[in-house]
Amino acid sequence: MKKTIGELNIISKAISQVLAEEMPARLALLLSMNQKAIETKLSAYREKEETLVRKYGTEADGKISIGPTDDSYAEFESEHTPLLKLEVDITFDAIPVAEFDGVKVQGALIAILGEMIK
Repeated sequence: MKKTIGELNIISKAISQVLAEEMPARLALLLSMNQKAIETKLSAYREKEETLVRKYGTEADGKISIGPTDDSYAEFESEHTPLLKLEVDITFDAIPVAEFDGVKVQGALIAILGEMIK
């Protein structure tokens, strides 16, 4: 299926939040396998994002960052936003909905993970 880099970022964060909950090992493994597939797709994006932050960000306390109040934020966003819109092909391992029985997960997170749950 096609997903944008921005969508994969959101899904990755949702999986991390779900994995923080107590759950059966099988469900944790299935989620982790999908997380690994996503992280593989995101690795090149993260490298480029880091390069842009170094290029346009400011240093404070030994850390370089960029935010909406920075003078160069518009330039950063003009290069960063197209990266988030880039579409990539990805395949998720389907997770049967029954695997989530007894696991406390926020509905919003389940909605984000929806395409990998069958």
